[in-house]
Amino acid sequence: MGDSIAAIGLTYLACVLLFQASERRTQLAGVKQSANLQHLMRFGAGGLLILTLCLFALQSGLEFGLPIWLGVLSAAGGLSLLVSALYPRWHLKSAAVVVLACAALIALAMISGGQQ
Repeated sequence: MGDSIAAIGLTYLACVLLFQASERRTQLAGVKQSANLQHLMRFGAGGLLILTLCLFALQSGLEFGLPIWLGVLSAAGGLSLLVSALYPRWHLKSAAVVVLACAALIALAMISGGQQ
């Protein structure tokens, strides 16, 4: 369960990174001025997506993990676009909230799993 929660959070983070890597859409001043930072953000997002695909594939096998990953990617991308359209100032903050919430859920799963 912890792997799935981590993969969902990392997928959302990758979607936010891909969105913020665009020169026109970013809220970060440094990204607007630096092509290298834009490439680094895109490369990092791609690495996170590959990592999440591997997590789902290891958990359920590639034949089930790939469709699950595609569904999670679609949901995370849609949620990222929705947040950026409705609440543009909260787009970056939402990634931090999702990552912290996933970390808390993983810690809770580890604590409750250890008491059995």
